[in-house]
Amino acid sequence: MASVQLKKLFPILKKFSKIENVPAMLYPNELLPKSNYNKFEIEDLPGNYFLLRKSKNPPQSKSDDVRVDEIYSDGKDLFGLSNNLVGIYKIEHLKCVPIKDEKNYNANWNEGDPVLEPKDIVWEIDERASPIFLPIEHLHNAPFPYDKPKQIKGEKQLVTQSIVGVILVKHFPTKCNFWHFEFLVKEGKEEGGKEIKRNKVSTNDWRDDAAKSLLKITLKNIAKREIHPQEIFDIPAQVYCAVA
Repeated sequence: MASVQLKKLFPILKKFSKIENVPAMLYPNELLPKSNYNKFEIEDLPGNYFLLRKSKNPPQSKSDDVRVDEIYSDGKDLFGLSNNLVGIYKIEHLKCVPIKDEKNYNANWNEGDPVLEPKDIVWEIDERASPIFLPIEHLHNAPFPYDKPKQIKGEKQLVTQSIVGVILVKHFPTKCNFWHFEFLVKEGKEEGGKEIKRNKVSTNDWRDDAAKSLLKITLKNIAKREIHPQEIFDIPAQVYCAVA
């Protein structure tokens, strides 16, 4: 009787051990900021790197083209869009999802801030996580055209102004992910151009049109489901780590 019960229990234990994948379910240490880490710019990287983003609506087949709704579900999501720098951050890390956020895991981390240990983070595995790769060389400083209404002094009607905006890829590490990057979108290419803020975007205004233009010109045409292992580069320690 006991052997029959064990046989029934074994698949459950096996499944449980598979989920609890390795050492004590500690959060990956390589993702966390360290006390001697520093923020860096894309220009500090020695090669052509990729950003990695989790698909919002995973496809039925890897052969399918990347759809718009996989990259973002709302136009304003494009401004400040979260990504991860591929290198130390691997594809399997997409499955690591912090939960029970008492320590505000996703808050920005800056040099000199306290750092978390793997044991501090409660997390789970998202088995449905599906990757989308974005080549930085086709994104950072990429121009995109859009129209913006402008009020001319003395005129009652608005005039449509054609503008060339620019997208920047910026390092915004968080307390649980040092390799977190975001899109910073500016109204114009010139130095000092205003950033288009996510919370200012509403449907059918010029910012929404800018988001559609940006998606059409850049993201939709360059997004990939897979990349070759030879396209993944190490990140030299001197880029992000203070020399002792």
